[in-house]
Amino acid sequence: MSEEKKHYQRPLNFKTGKVEMNFGAGGKASAQLIADLFAKNFSNEFLDQGDDGASKEVEDKMAEYALCLGRAFQIIDDVLDYTGTKDNIGKNLGTDLREGKMTMPLIYALRHCSEEDAKIIRTAVSSNDPDLESVTRVILASGAIDACIEAAKKEVSRGIDALNCLPTSAFKNSLIELLSLTVERDR
Repeated sequence: MSEEKKHYQRPLNFKTGKVEMNFGAGGKASAQLIADLFAKNFSNEFLDQGDDGASKEVEDKMAEYALCLGRAFQIIDDVLDYTGTKDNIGKNLGTDLREGKMTMPLIYALRHCSEEDAKIIRTAVSSNDPDLESVTRVILASGAIDACIEAAKKEVSRGIDALNCLPTSAFKNSLIELLSLTVERDR
């Protein structure tokens, strides 16, 4: 794994950890809650739950779902930092760049741009007042936005696969819809 990707992975896991606290509690407590809620309302036999609630397999799959949800959300959040509008996303564009954070769009662009464009990115990341317009131009020209959206869609796909442990129901469909909305959002 490259240094840029490691640098990105740590903040992504940390940010995703916040989502896990809401949706997966480190992958366990809320996964247990989701699985137990499903079991109580839909299908006890299917989930193979004992006296302690949902099975470990279902808990693990719910934790995987929560991680995929968090990662897809964060990737799109990083994309919106360059393609969104202040009114839609509720913050100034380029916030992560001004904080010197290497996000997925920057990492992808660095790998697929000229040395001259890479210098623009590196200078911006280390600057207190980065040239957001130039960096955005490099990101767009590199294909980073499309690549990041595809990466987020892969996370959605993995999350949906994790839900295969649940039978078809309105509850499962809601979880799939929530996951799918992460890549369709503009805020």
